[in-house]
Amino acid sequence: MFHRSWAGRALTLLLISVAHVSASCAADKLRTYRDAEFGFVFSYPASWSEQPGLGLSTRVAITAPADPKLPEANCNVSVRRVPSTQNQTQEQLNRGLDGKEFEVDYWLRDMPKNTRVFDSRKITLGQHAARTAVLDYSATVQGYTGYTTQLHLITLSPGLFAHLTCGSQADTPEQGRAGFTYWKATFSRIARSLTLTTKK
Repeated sequence: MFHRSWAGRALTLLLISVAHVSASCAADKLRTYRDAEFGFVFSYPASWSEQPGLGLSTRVAITAPADPKLPEANCNVSVRRVPSTQNQTQEQLNRGLDGKEFEVDYWLRDMPKNTRVFDSRKITLGQHAARTAVLDYSATVQGYTGYTTQLHLITLSPGLFAHLTCGSQADTPEQGRAGFTYWKATFSRIARSLTLTTKK
């Protein structure tokens, strides 16, 4: 999904990454995605495109503009039902995210062995606690090795589990991290705008 030749653009990408909080990003108008079935909402830049999610639980994917001067980026939001938490209160679910496994171990599940975890923390989204972390890894598919840096966020409401990922992938580790740095403020705004409905 991310693959695109970076030949001849390494210097441009590095210069862009230094000035990642650009005027165009800061001034970008927002769109709001609302999911009627699962009751979650988030905002994203109006210049990004929206597509249906791939897979059973991925509800939506949003993609940065296809501009050769910009690093590629996208976000995905997955939501699934968790019947075992249906009768728990939001306070109980929030406390459940206090566990030490969410500092590193949780994020390494089902990830490549070379995955590194950075900046793991607990944040608040309205009434909901959430955990976030930055993951850095590489993976090879059909002979192509992509280097990815992603922001991950998980949160819960009674009966529901949500997982948002926003990241940038490139041909080298340096380009992947530079792309993430460029979009980091946008990723953070998207993540912090995520709202789940709390059902009593």
